[in-house]
Amino acid sequence: MLQQIHQTDSRYFQIVGQTTFLLFGLLFLGCDAHLESFALSVVACFFFQAIAIRYLRLSDSTSLRSSLITGLGLCLLLRVNDPLMMVTAAALAIGQKFVFRFNGYHFWNPANFAIAVLVGLTDEAWVSPGQWGHFLAIPICIVVIGALVLKSAQRWDIALVFGSTLAALCYWRFVVYQGWNVEVWWHQFNNGTFWLYALFMITDPMTSPQNKKARMLWGVVLASAVFYVQHLLFVPTAPVWVLFFMTPIVPFINIWLKSPQWNWKHTLKTSI
Repeated sequence: MLQQIHQTDSRYFQIVGQTTFLLFGLLFLGCDAHLESFALSVVACFFFQAIAIRYLRLSDSTSLRSSLITGLGLCLLLRVNDPLMMVTAAALAIGQKFVFRFNGYHFWNPANFAIAVLVGLTDEAWVSPGQWGHFLAIPICIVVIGALVLKSAQRWDIALVFGSTLAALCYWRFVVYQGWNVEVWWHQFNNGTFWLYALFMITDPMTSPQNKKARMLWGVVLASAVFYVQHLLFVPTAPVWVLFFMTPIVPFINIWLKSPQWNWKHTLKTSI
């Protein structure tokens, strides 16, 4: 078998995955009530990214793909009272990438930044951890598509470590320490919102450590912090806040443990 070497952009996989979940929500979970907000989110993210490309004279016009990922991420996780708040969310998400930068890296995952700021500073936006329900098909679908994304983006390690660590800590607390039924433990993970965070936001290649060993440790630390904030401080949206306060550390980790900076396009070998 011959091998063909070509360039691929892992953002395509993520766009397909996020679009699939959004369509599922529109068709089966009543998310069509937020259709105006969804449209504004995607269009506004495109608009602000295009403005940045034009006026900051950016050479990488493919970053419009990243803006689509951000817009879809806001659709999947953020809910607002006024659809126009999605325009504010898009401005915050895209704008912070060009304002808060250090050594070529932006500090925050764009969607995470916008969600944290709006939820923290206004009473017009919220995240509902149960909005994607507890249907078994949802996490299975997310995991399958997420696996393709993480393999392409080379971030499967942080997702595996994060998920395993959090699962072990929750099992110890709910099943071993408190003596509850194992179904209570499973209920924590049979949740679409959790898997969207674990596979598409915490693993963001631009805001997670570039060094592989650092990523493994990062996954353990994130999971431990999420466990503490969610189950001991009783904050149901813990992943939002843990990621928001911890990701500004990542650029300094990348300087300390030097590794090649992530490039969305990388070489894959396929058999033909």
